[in-house]
Amino acid sequence: LLLIPFGVFAQLSIEANTQNGCAPFGVILSVNTPDPASINNYSWSVTYPDNSVETATSAEYVDILSIPGQYSVSLSINNGAESITETNFITVYDLPNVNFEVDIQEGCFPLCVAFSDLTTTQDNQIVEWSWDFGNGATSSEQNPNYCYQENGVYAPILSIEDEYGCYNDV
Repeated sequence: LLLIPFGVFAQLSIEANTQNGCAPFGVILSVNTPDPASINNYSWSVTYPDNSVETATSAEYVDILSIPGQYSVSLSINNGAESITETNFITVYDLPNVNFEVDIQEGCFPLCVAFSDLTTTQDNQIVEWSWDFGNGATSSEQNPNYCYQENGVYAPILSIEDEYGCYNDV
């Protein structure tokens, strides 16, 4: 909740459902005070990380933010007697780019495989690894070894979560 002085009798409060999150995420920006009915004009301006700009003239601004980076959000309002402009920021975090490799893809069972995490991130730190080896067995190690004890074709999955709660899998 952001409170900005608005004239002698009121304040401008802009509410965002969130100020940061993982791409893509929905954002709803609205004015709580002064009473939206007392405002004659709204002018939202949102500058994206790629420098493109979206605008709106309603009491609420709703958008899906999918480009990682910092968004500059500016609101100008007018109640007929005075105008005010406020700028704030919303941060969108990139999802981890999940990838892995195995040292061997086929052979006779028992087949022991070394899994290597090749995940990359922008600046985020990985905090959780979750492997599903495709047969119900799991691991939370970054680079596990696993021995398949039965003949078959398996599709292992690596799921990653970073420090911001951004989640992705492959």
